[in-house]
Amino acid sequence: MIDIKGIFKEYLLEKPLDVYRDDSDLKVSNVELVDERVIDDEPTREIGSANLFIASAFLSTINGIELPAESEEELKRSQKLWSDMMDELKTEGFLRDTPSSLRERFTVV
Repeated sequence: MIDIKGIFKEYLLEKPLDVYRDDSDLKVSNVELVDERVIDDEPTREIGSANLFIASAFLSTINGIELPAESEEELKRSQKLWSDMMDELKTEGFLRDTPSSLRERFTVV
């Protein structure tokens, strides 16, 4: 039996790689690893955008969803799979929201 969560985690633990088109694209993730790992002799919690994309693509295709999603139903199913996996990994203490994304949620009154 395939360990879907284990493979998903492996993609996130790989060396952080980013993909973006230009300077207007978002370059900072709103999630990070709870525990640091050493990449190129530097401790980091960072997860690259390419790592997130590959993990997302894996999760969809392993669950029988063609990419790009061929219908609104498949798109919603893919989004739910992603959301559920991210919530599960946060609950078990593997991922957390980045401190900067948490600060953005607060409003100073």
